[in-house]
Amino acid sequence: MPNERATTHSRLTHCNLPCARARANISLLVSTCATCAIMLTATQANAALVLFEGFETGLGAWTPQSYIHPDAIGLFDPTFTRTTERAESGNWSLNASANGFNADGTFWLEQPVNLPAGTWNIVLSFQLWSPTQSEINNWEVVASVGTINPEVEEDLIELGETNRDGTWIYYELDRTITLDQPGTVYTALGLNIVYNDTRTYGFDSTAITIVPAPAATTALLAAFAGVLGAGGRRRR
Repeated sequence: MPNERATTHSRLTHCNLPCARARANISLLVSTCATCAIMLTATQANAALVLFEGFETGLGAWTPQSYIHPDAIGLFDPTFTRTTERAESGNWSLNASANGFNADGTFWLEQPVNLPAGTWNIVLSFQLWSPTQSEINNWEVVASVGTINPEVEEDLIELGETNRDGTWIYYELDRTITLDQPGTVYTALGLNIVYNDTRTYGFDSTAITIVPAPAATTALLAAFAGVLGAGGRRRR
């Protein structure tokens, strides 16, 4: 099983991540020349792959998902729709709406990312808009980054609550994941209903930032250095 370490925190600031787009499949370059391989690895270690989505032309690679307890009755109707009513960046954002009749139900956006074997630092960040500020009866802001495809409420963790302020609030989830072989990391962000009311919130400026972990890079460099050393000893 992959090893995972998770830390979560949110802060009242705007997202400063680069608004860059990249493919979700990362290909690590490998050369038959050991010296070239070390150079390519070092370059990769200093670069962050950022998958940014501002919903200017659609949902991008995000897919809507939802779950409600089988015993729930009544309406739920979770929806994600693009809007120009407000935006944290650009002209568009995403409205996230649901009927909270059951005081139950979780709905989220999900994006899988295919990665090579290795240890990766992955940060999922996003902006959430609340229409008002309130100290009570708020919904939960939830997210997930891991090798398990989220299917139910328990697969996502709480980052905070809605309605902390009547404006955009920045959230992020930081994980370090080790893959023993090429695999898929699932990222998700959304809301968990804990109060029976119909509401609309907003999402914008989502970003998945992926960086090779320093420990994995060091081990890889050491392995290539060993290849070079062995070659030198053979030549003598």
